[in-house]
Amino acid sequence: MMTYNFIQEDQTDFMTISTTDDMNGEIGMDQTHDFIGNEDGSVSKDDNDVNEPHTSSCAEKQSFTHYSNNQNKQILSNKNILTVSNKIIGAHADAVNHVFYVQEEKCIISAGWDGYVKIWDLTDSDEDMALLMEINLHGCITAMDVKYPLMIVSSQPRNIVLFDLHQPNIPMRSWKSSLKSETQKHCLKLFPDRIGFAYSTVEGRCSISHIDSAHASSNFIFKCHRTAQDVFPPNSIDFNPVFGTFSTTGGDKKAFYWDKDSKQKLYTSETYQRQVGVGVFNDTGSLFAYVIQYDYSKGCYGLDENASADRVGIVIHQPSSEHIKNRGTPHYKSALVQKNL
Repeated sequence: MMTYNFIQEDQTDFMTISTTDDMNGEIGMDQTHDFIGNEDGSVSKDDNDVNEPHTSSCAEKQSFTHYSNNQNKQILSNKNILTVSNKIIGAHADAVNHVFYVQEEKCIISAGWDGYVKIWDLTDSDEDMALLMEINLHGCITAMDVKYPLMIVSSQPRNIVLFDLHQPNIPMRSWKSSLKSETQKHCLKLFPDRIGFAYSTVEGRCSISHIDSAHASSNFIFKCHRTAQDVFPPNSIDFNPVFGTFSTTGGDKKAFYWDKDSKQKLYTSETYQRQVGVGVFNDTGSLFAYVIQYDYSKGCYGLDENASADRVGIVIHQPSSEHIKNRGTPHYKSALVQKNL
């Protein structure tokens, strides 16, 4: 059972949905297509045009089984959410971890635990969607982000590879992660201006890196989602598209806003009764939505029975200017910006 509410002018944080503990933990704000990846290797396309937060472009198994019980690691296209009529786009040899729709190229990009990034031709015809290209990264893909024309992918063991979608068969650059652990899912994001990227791992650290090696001196690592005694995993990173500041959410039951240019923490949310899952900004940066739920980091026996069930849901936060506006100014100009990438 879901309870829907509405944002009022005098509210900054607002719980929009109350639901049960099997909630997906991932959300996305998108008004075009929703392609849903699944741990069984499947992907579903949802054409339902609803202008509200909804299941993210890479949903977990519980959400996908609402559309199909396909167990063949396939990519499916759901033409109508009201009728269970799925169309197979393609398949991975293992679970599909990320799916992106690239409007500029009219294609779908999927990534899986099989170590492949696959690019699919998206057309309106009833013919099978063609596999345009597949890229073998020779390791389980853990995280991915696309900001056209750039695509960045992390794969085991601790590799990060950057691609230009104008020529995706040739990697632009590759790095070895500066952090000790594998990059967390939803914790690899390109800057809005595409001159760098942020990523984080379970060790409670976040790395700010720049694509142009000439600006390597501006790279740094900072600690996040920690207390004096404990270290908690970050669950997501997302950049505000207007100010270039970014959010992190984590297992410490909090969400934070950060300014990479001034190296400051801008905002700390209240401490919730359960962990904060994936958080995302909308296209204008005026709203920030994040999931509150148990993240199963301690297995099924780690669920806090004392946590009130009505505090499981999606929070919409309206950031004030002082909490989200950047306070520092980058002291460099990237070659990528000069090329208008």
